[in-house]
Formats: sequence, C-alpha cells, structure tokens
Amino acid sequence: MAEIEILDAEGENALTFRALSVHLGTGSGAIYWCVADENALLNAATNFVVAGL
Repeated sequence: MAEIEILDAEGENALTFRALSVHLGTGSGAIYWCVADENALLNAATNFVVAGL
C-alpha cells in the first residue's frame, strides 16, 4: 500500500493527502472520495499492518 511506503520511508508526519496523491499520481480529491481525513488514512494503514501480523 502506498501509505505504508510513505510511513516506512518518512514517518507519520509525512503521511498527508498531498504526499499520497503525489505518490499515486492522482489528485487529492480521489483520496478524499475514499477516506474522510488524515486520521482515517492513518487508521486504515495501521489496521492493514496489524491484520498482517
């Protein structure tokens, strides 16, 4: 997942809608369509990692 790559490379403060949209090559509006805010984005990434344990 792209957000995990950003977290691994740059840390929690680097995970923003802007950074993710640049990483994915899309606009931030596409991300807002799927995720309400940055806290929800971080929660989704955390759930993904924890589910893999």
